[in-house]
Amino acid sequence: MHDRAMQALDLLALDPLAETVGAPPSSGCRPQRSPADALAPCCKALARQHAPPWMWEGDIRAWCDGSSQDGFLAPLPMETALLQQGLQAGCMAQHVLSPPEAGVPQGAAPHR
Repeated sequence: MHDRAMQALDLLALDPLAETVGAPPSSGCRPQRSPADALAPCCKALARQHAPPWMWEGDIRAWCDGSSQDGFLAPLPMETALLQQGLQAGCMAQHVLSPPEAGVPQGAAPHR
């Protein structure tokens, strides 16, 4: 119960920060955003008079695997001990714990 309460407090601190410093077209894991919000800039770009007839989309495999945990936590204006523990918690599959060697979890935002 204590950990869940601390996670909720961290979320209350992080959400306003993400909204003020996050890239405006970014929609992933943000409150009040949808896939339609992510597609709007694409539709606008393709609707221009001299727009290309195509758009490239991709996902960079393992992008978050090499991200610096310290770099992720450094700009946060809050106590980061619990967040650090979460980044180092690892993953359990079939009763086997695999601690992370580096990086930050992708899509690790709490479910609302």
